[in-house]
Amino acid sequence: MKPEVQLQREYYTRTATRYESMHVLGGSEHDLACAIIHSLSVYHRFSSILDVGSGTGRAVGKLSQSLAQVRIIGIEPVEALRNVG
Repeated sequence: MKPEVQLQREYYTRTATRYESMHVLGGSEHDLACAIIHSLSVYHRFSSILDVGSGTGRAVGKLSQSLAQVRIIGIEPVEALRNVG
């Protein structure tokens, strides 16, 4: 594994239990990104969305609620973040 990948995984493993509190909920760039993805999905009639590096799965959960007809899958390589999610 490349050193920079290992460094990133170690960081997310150390911060996994605080991940959500470290990222402001509401009014954040995360909410804007979800709104854009939602709009694109509706406009283009997406049948599926793949979230690579999905962290705790917050976007997957949010989009699943508003896009019930779309198959949404999240992939997260850091086990600690998956466990929090």
